[in-house]
Amino acid sequence: MKRFLALFAALLLLTGCQRPVSLSERAVVKMICISRQRQNYHVKLIAYTAPQSEENADAEREILLAEGEGDAVQTALLDAEHRLGAEAFYAQNELLLVEQEAAADRLGEILGYFSQERVSRPNTAVYAYQANEEECLLDPDTVQQTVKLLEEQKNSSGQDGGLVQMIYRFDLTGEVEDFFLLPRLVMGEGGVQTDALLFFRDRALQLALTGEEMEAAQLLLGELSRYRYLDGANSCTAEDLRLEYTVEDAPQPRLQLALRGEVRDLRSEADPRALCREIENHLAELLGQVILRCCVENRTDPFRFGWWFLAVDADRFAPLLAEGALFQENTVQVTVRLTPAS
Repeated sequence: MKRFLALFAALLLLTGCQRPVSLSERAVVKMICISRQRQNYHVKLIAYTAPQSEENADAEREILLAEGEGDAVQTALLDAEHRLGAEAFYAQNELLLVEQEAAADRLGEILGYFSQERVSRPNTAVYAYQANEEECLLDPDTVQQTVKLLEEQKNSSGQDGGLVQMIYRFDLTGEVEDFFLLPRLVMGEGGVQTDALLFFRDRALQLALTGEEMEAAQLLLGELSRYRYLDGANSCTAEDLRLEYTVEDAPQPRLQLALRGEVRDLRSEADPRALCREIENHLAELLGQVILRCCVENRTDPFRFGWWFLAVDADRFAPLLAEGALFQENTVQVTVRLTPAS
């Protein structure tokens, strides 16, 4: 009997059997921010107090901010949890912000930890930010609205151009690609916004796409289906943009990329077809420029063009893709076909 009781006690310890913690005693973590200082990780948790009951679930919740430090992500996170003042509840955490320098130096390690641990989910959205933006992003007076806007962006269809990168989209094995692609957040007049798309590789920031180049990247990533053309009185919007892919195997590997859509809100005095041709030429040049910078000059494949080649002949194209030799100046050719709205 004594041996049985001892075994039972050991099992209780191993299974972590203890007094259950009610939801009202927990802090619901909504966002995690990570930076590095003096070789240590700094973690900041943004959490809300949980509702006391279902009846007051919509009542105003207290915002909790806690920070921790450690020589590893886990130790810094545990330090922040200790300072939170309540047990951290991570089931609703789907936002991870990584300071730009920390992303350049340790993004693989950071994403590796969060992809495996219970503190995040596979659909957690990952963003970069600059150190001088942290105070604004985590301002106690506005952070609740920031979390709300990022959650809306994360769950949107991309119609308004919200750039989002999820943990599950990254290759964390290093077998396929050795770079990471992150949208960067800043605080603007209307709240949190994306001002750049960053490429990290070899512990350095390789490329930052901003302005129209960032919009072009969003189109190529399938995160944007509308484009606002700005040209004074001829300004208009290309809507319902969609990409079509065709691979040609001879005489050399080539991917024909066709962007199609419809031009709306044209001014009555403008020649619709002539304006469509003007926008087509502009978009084709812009997309080609971004593809050249990313795929040829930086030898990366952020738009997953390689998949289309592998679908045609994996044995032939896989070695070229692995060596970074698949994409040359004319490997991907872009055409744009727009029609005026009737």
